[in-house]
Amino acid sequence: MAYKLNITGITKTLDKAVIQASGSRKVTSLVKAKAEKVGARVAKDLEEEFDSHTVTKELSEGPQADHHFFSRGNIASFFGLNETKIGEDLEIMRGLLTVYKTNVKREGNKFTIKLIFTPLETFYQAIKSPTPQSYGISWLKAMEEGLLQNFDRFFFKRQGLTHSRSGTGIQTKGVIKGSVSSVPKIPYIKEIYQKVLKDVGRAKAYLSQSIRGK
Repeated sequence: MAYKLNITGITKTLDKAVIQASGSRKVTSLVKAKAEKVGARVAKDLEEEFDSHTVTKELSEGPQADHHFFSRGNIASFFGLNETKIGEDLEIMRGLLTVYKTNVKREGNKFTIKLIFTPLETFYQAIKSPTPQSYGISWLKAMEEGLLQNFDRFFFKRQGLTHSRSGTGIQTKGVIKGSVSSVPKIPYIKEIYQKVLKDVGRAKAYLSQSIRGK
């Protein structure tokens, strides 16, 4: 997923002496440096949004947590995530959110700045389901794309379940009476990207502040 920010007339806000003395190279280098600072601030916003997200909070509370998205149980218990696995996956996702590249293109006095963040597929490849894999794909992808299956066979007990990877949830052989077979998509990384990376006004403000040396 790429984030693009287009700015025109940016050289008007730069030091005139630098522009006049350097031709284009120093100006372009300066804009690249400012773009890097904007990228770092946007990455920080992504990390803060991640830490405050409901899914992150539910996962952080472990497989015994109260549910927010399911009628019973929670994300960790359904996917068989124990506390160690949860901690590892949260750190992986947090790290991927803060990785970015900057690309600056100049045409006259117009600069196009592109901030490129980690593709969703990279998250899905990094966040694997516990073995044995009940889905064959990342639990994160299954959750975000609404590929949750056999929910009508999911039994949750807050403690004392044997043969459970999470310790609180198992798949039964028979359908549980009154249960639903599937649940809606649960947006997570997608939602974080949408909220932060589409806020063009905030990014432009960051760029303006960076140019002014703040």
